[in-house]
Amino acid sequence: MQSLSVPIPYEFSMLALPSLAVSLGVIALGIYALTREQASSESVVFFILTWSISLWLFAFAWMYHAKDPATALWWAKAGYIGVICIPAAVFQFSALLMRDYERVRKRVFAVWMISMFFVVLTLTTAIPFSSLYSYSWGFYPKLGMASLPLLGYFFAVMLFALHQSISVYRKSHRNTAQIVRARILLSTFSLAYLAALDFVPAFGINWHPFGYIPIFLFVVIAARSITRYRFKTITPAFAAGEITRAMNDGLIVLDPDGVVRLVNQAACGLFNCREQDLVGRRPMSGMTSSPPFAETLEAVVRSGTVHNYEVNNALGDGSRRSLSLSTSIMRNSAGEALATVCMVNDITDRKRTEEDREKLIAQLQEANRKLQVLDRMKSDFISVVSHDLRTPLTTIKAFAELIMMRPDMSLEQRSKFVNTINLECDRLKRLITDLLDLARIESGSMSWRVEQVCLKAAVLESITSMGLLFENKGINLTTEFPPSLPAVAADRDRIVQVVTNLLTNAAKFTPPGGVIHVSVSSESAHAEQVAVRISDTGVGIPAEDLELIFEKFRRSGGELTDATSGAGLGLAIARQIIENHGGRIWAESEQGKGSTFTFTLPLTRKEPPVVPSP
Repeated sequence: MQSLSVPIPYEFSMLALPSLAVSLGVIALGIYALTREQASSESVVFFILTWSISLWLFAFAWMYHAKDPATALWWAKAGYIGVICIPAAVFQFSALLMRDYERVRKRVFAVWMISMFFVVLTLTTAIPFSSLYSYSWGFYPKLGMASLPLLGYFFAVMLFALHQSISVYRKSHRNTAQIVRARILLSTFSLAYLAALDFVPAFGINWHPFGYIPIFLFVVIAARSITRYRFKTITPAFAAGEITRAMNDGLIVLDPDGVVRLVNQAACGLFNCREQDLVGRRPMSGMTSSPPFAETLEAVVRSGTVHNYEVNNALGDGSRRSLSLSTSIMRNSAGEALATVCMVNDITDRKRTEEDREKLIAQLQEANRKLQVLDRMKSDFISVVSHDLRTPLTTIKAFAELIMMRPDMSLEQRSKFVNTINLECDRLKRLITDLLDLARIESGSMSWRVEQVCLKAAVLESITSMGLLFENKGINLTTEFPPSLPAVAADRDRIVQVVTNLLTNAAKFTPPGGVIHVSVSSESAHAEQVAVRISDTGVGIPAEDLELIFEKFRRSGGELTDATSGAGLGLAIARQIIENHGGRIWAESEQGKGSTFTFTLPLTRKEPPVVPSP
């Protein structure tokens, strides 16, 4: 030590610079691991190992610079303190890393005792080495026979630690944390063991020490390993703290007085508050941004243990979250309540998913209902068409066969049969025409001839064509037209078809002696439009069937065929025609007193009717 107080010059050596740089990097790595792993047992031993390596390289770097043998010898002894501690630190670190420490605890203690013995021997005596070699690149400690115990101890412990690591590696199951640790240990220390070649110059061989190179590689690999794999021992205390911090669910622990004693970050995030805002307070005073939930929490805690209690929480920023609250009572061995543990889980996304699922199920059920309706309508269509086509065909065939079988039939009877055949042919023609019209309208292929139409004239044309029917059935027809009526842009033939269908229906369900009243008026309640109303004193329509009768092949009462003939297409065609003119059609009725069918047409429509794409 006295020689250090005398200003002795150091001679610059390039060999010293890498050793000095690596020593600083090694100790920095040890400090990094110690702080990152929160002073776990592994990180503490790893820090001791890096400190030993750093002391060796740092002291030898200054030994290479020294020109005075006494100074160099002092640095050599300091460096050997680090060298002697390396085997014990390696052995303990490998045992901890391989989770084998408890089994070899006594061996670790014995190794450290031997290391301390050699440290004391090195500092107080000249037994390990007492002189130096002087090479062209600097001084180096000279080892002799007295140093063999130290070398034997060094290599025996290092090889035993390597053997233990290989043994654990072979016994470990694949894809486990233990085999990952063993692989890291073998890869890093196998490189570091090459630094043992730095003992060669200590026996008089002019070999440039390069131990800093494998040590540098060891630093790089070890740094990557520590960054990628955490080595912290999972103790109950560590696990409790880490799990509490890592939980995605909110945790709130209250004492028997209802005061919050512990919260985690997830709970703070749920209620937009800080830990210090809650701990030491009651929920009502701490959760200022969520008073409804705080009130519910206090009530639940007073009532006892609950499971999966759903709470709608309104935050101060106006957002709403759905929370699931579960509580349990923590008791001591005597059964006394120590605390209430509350778990809060944000189930907003799950609730939305469930709501979306319910909506989807409802949509699927509605689609299934519509498919069933369509399937029923298909069956109805087949039934109606086959019935309505077969009936007139049967009549036509029967009367035609009678005419052929009885050539001597009187002219009057023959004329009667031919007239019946003609009427049935007209009936077939109307049915086929209705089917074709409906198909063309729904497919968008209907051709519309739009012109300025006088509704009074169109209505009168329909009434005139059906005059004979009204007369034969004994139905009285009345009309009501305003003095002046504006024309509408429409397809005249289709409007006549609508009025004819409505009058035909009214005549079917109105008994002899009944009245049918037709009126046309101009209205401006919502928009400029013309309304046509056809009222009758017939049997009427049940309220639940007022919309149904405008569907294809559907008739009041759910029956497709009854005492009155018809395929149930007239009103469906009428609605399609009116809606494609921009108007609306509906029915009003009271059973036993008659029905009123009304349709409106706008006065401002200028474009031709179109059918939306299906």
